[in-house]
Amino acid sequence: MTRAEKTAKSLRVKGATITYMDENIIHVNYDDELLDLETIKNVFYTSRKNSPWELAPVYITGGTFTNQDADARKFSSSAEVMNSCSAIAFLSKTMGEKLLANFFIKFMKPSKPTRFFSSQEDCIAWLKQFETIPKK
Repeated sequence: MTRAEKTAKSLRVKGATITYMDENIIHVNYDDELLDLETIKNVFYTSRKNSPWELAPVYITGGTFTNQDADARKFSSSAEVMNSCSAIAFLSKTMGEKLLANFFIKFMKPSKPTRFFSSQEDCIAWLKQFETIPKK
């Protein structure tokens, strides 16, 4: 966790920790397990309900074995989810994580700019160029 994240607001829900970073980025750190649709929906709706932003870039991390089932992946790339993201960056340190992120980008075809990176610094730098809109 970066120093900036330590000062930001974090929430723990089943399946993930959600952090509203000082850089106006939502960080979702998924648990190291297979996540189902119910869990992914809970993470998404909790992140939206508590977010200070209507639209924000999203930074996604997880463990070596983090994955989503088919229904969860479909929901994650739905218009409902994409409409709250200005961009998505995956931190992919291992080959398995890179394959997963690449699979998401290639087959789920997210409607927002989506990339994966090998370092947190590169993720954050790339996400900072995208719009954040505060809630009214």
